[in-house]
Amino acid sequence: MLKHFYICEMDQLNARVLYLMEVKSLSKSQLARILEISPSIMSHIASGRNKVGVEVLQKLIDAFPDISASWLLTGNGSMKGDENLQNYEEVKRDYHMVLGQLREVEADFDVLKRKMVDLERKLH
Repeated sequence: MLKHFYICEMDQLNARVLYLMEVKSLSKSQLARILEISPSIMSHIASGRNKVGVEVLQKLIDAFPDISASWLLTGNGSMKGDENLQNYEEVKRDYHMVLGQLREVEADFDVLKRKMVDLERKLH
């Protein structure tokens, strides 16, 4: 089941991605190219239409090793990645927690999509 704090956390995650773009002086298309995702996905994330998914999150963490995964996932701590070495267990725990939440949200979304398709079939 979706919980309110998942949505709030995900909105804040989108905001942190936008902040990362600003700090790195990247446009949406430049970040999309770095992450090897379509520019439309990045545009939807920037507008808030789409939330940051598991794949994009992993690509961000891989593409920017200088950025703290803990900060990206939770907003806690410094944006700089030096804390990853000092707080490895905390970062690992936070990563798995948020990853689990994202997977739950994606699963809920897939269920809703299937229901919508079924309803559309019944209407036609």
